[in-house]
Amino acid sequence: MNMNRSNTNPRYHSYTVQVSDDNTTWSTLIDKSNNTTDNKHDYTELAEPVKARFVKLTNIFTPDSGKFAVKDLRIFGNPGEARFTKVDKVMVSA
Repeated sequence: MNMNRSNTNPRYHSYTVQVSDDNTTWSTLIDKSNNTTDNKHDYTELAEPVKARFVKLTNIFTPDSGKFAVKDLRIFGNPGEARFTKVDKVMVSA
């Protein structure tokens, strides 16, 4: 079975990851909005550390008119300086 991109059965995911210090001004950190490769187990390691307080993951395309889902999103900070903050409100926008 061919699971690569096709006009009738695309199997790729496209997305962007943006970061912000103030939740107002965003910079694109990872841009896979034009991706056409099957990347359901995608992994990106940054060449240099990035400082940010907020991270935004935006779905661009999901195959089969499916719902966008994230199984694992791991973001590492500096444990020597970071403090745990309980998250009370999580917002999902469509």
